[in-house]
Amino acid sequence: MSSKEAIDLDRNAIVLSASRGIGFAAARCLYESGYRVFINSRNRRNLEQARRKLFRSSGRDEGRIVLAPFDINDIQASNIGLKKIIEASRGKIDVLVTNAVDIQYVDRTRENKNSNEWERVISSHFRSMVHVIETIAPLMIDHNRGRIVNISTQ
Repeated sequence: MSSKEAIDLDRNAIVLSASRGIGFAAARCLYESGYRVFINSRNRRNLEQARRKLFRSSGRDEGRIVLAPFDINDIQASNIGLKKIIEASRGKIDVLVTNAVDIQYVDRTRENKNSNEWERVISSHFRSMVHVIETIAPLMIDHNRGRIVNISTQ
């Protein structure tokens, strides 16, 4: 194994909401760049499909795509999922990509609920992403490196 491959084996990224759309594109870019990518979504089946697509598109080691099925809006589930990621990465996360709320979901919520409910949904999703950042950022600080990318899509 070359020294470059040895270094690559130690690069870890987390991508939230990575089963489709821009989250999937971010996961693909990181995976093709040699990162081990922890892909997150609420739906395990969607994550499994995303992993197969990523592997087929690049042919890299499928083991470098790690499923992280948990709902970031459920703080308890998020804590458990993040703990597993931290353990698997030995506490070294180089990149965190947060992918904001599914706007289509929010639009449906807004159409069917009053504005207070819509504000609650937005606030909940925002707090959830902040919680993930607050959990991962100290690890990056401990390693004197890391990047956090916040994405919001429609």
